[in-house]
Amino acid sequence: MREIALFVALIALTLTACPTTPKAPPPPPADLVLRGGVVYSAIANAPLAQALAVRAGRIVFVGSNDDALAHVGEATRVVSLQGRFVMPGLVDGHVHPLRGGQMLTACSLGYEALTRSQLRERVAACLAAEPNAGPDDWLEVFAWQAQAIVPAGARITKKTLDRIETRRPVYVQGADGHVALANSRALELAGVTATTLDPHDGKFLRDENGAPNGYLLDGASTIVESAIPPLTTAKLREHLAAAHASMLSLGVTAYLAAAVPPEQLAAWSERSAAPQPRAHLALLVDAALEREPALVAARLRGIRDTLAQGDLRIGTVKFFLDGVMEHPAQTAALLSPYLGGGEGELYADASVLARLATRLEAEGWQLHFHAIGDRAVRTALDAIEAARRVNGP
Repeated sequence: MREIALFVALIALTLTACPTTPKAPPPPPADLVLRGGVVYSAIANAPLAQALAVRAGRIVFVGSNDDALAHVGEATRVVSLQGRFVMPGLVDGHVHPLRGGQMLTACSLGYEALTRSQLRERVAACLAAEPNAGPDDWLEVFAWQAQAIVPAGARITKKTLDRIETRRPVYVQGADGHVALANSRALELAGVTATTLDPHDGKFLRDENGAPNGYLLDGASTIVESAIPPLTTAKLREHLAAAHASMLSLGVTAYLAAAVPPEQLAAWSERSAAPQPRAHLALLVDAALEREPALVAARLRGIRDTLAQGDLRIGTVKFFLDGVMEHPAQTAALLSPYLGGGEGELYADASVLARLATRLEAEGWQLHFHAIGDRAVRTALDAIEAARRVNGP
């Protein structure tokens, strides 16, 4: 009898300990279900799947075709992938979208290796394409592969452009953004003469008499660019929309705008209703000119608090510490001369940079350095070390 009683008691205990689990309610219907493809999940133990479901702009399911059916409702859009490949969107960690958007419709040299005569022909064609432009209307030319002039070592100066019959100022931007070429008319309108001093962050290459020869390195190009009438906010937004459309067509769904000066912020101040990638802005800080960390921090906070919203994030600061190592610029800051080009210039005050880095990192800003030469890299690391010493790792 004790054995029977024990058996009955165990049954009762089992029934008490394991109540019937209610069936989970079905998930809310998804807005979109993709089935019948190869879905890359980026999950280590299950990298590939057949289907995914999206609701309210978020992926809510990745798995098999059969399990995806649980997410299908009356209003769900179901797409048959027919074996196509699906992957997460690409994130571009360093891009300049306003310049990129402008390049989509501007005069472009297409990154091609050109002779001096070919360069002139291409620029002349762009001038001819604007017959109604006035003598003071600038022609901006993009995607010049300055390091690929044919033959190698050919000398390029303002005389190369001055042989084109035009009174218009012509400004040719190097593909790397660190060199440019201007004709004499452009230098004239920018007020650049033999007495113009080199900026702290660049250089005017000069002829045998000491006059700028039209070849501009880094900050020298900024001086000439400042004479070009600024783009309206409407035009900036037009360029940004073109860049966003191009990014989305290539699968880029988020990006870091790697150096945004104050005059360009207005382009992001009004978010478009059109589909666009998520944007993260790196605000430009000059560690040679802005010497008061508290003032810089307050200015950056004001920008972030005013603009950052939704898919627009502002949490990075950008410092330019030097230029580039490509001949003939060779403006990278080096510890020793490189190919006879000198050691380059450091575009930042190291002690100021350390103080700025310490203050801004303490306030949660991500630090982004342009540092090409080993001296510039060392300076950046010293600033990071200073921030860690005060703020902790």
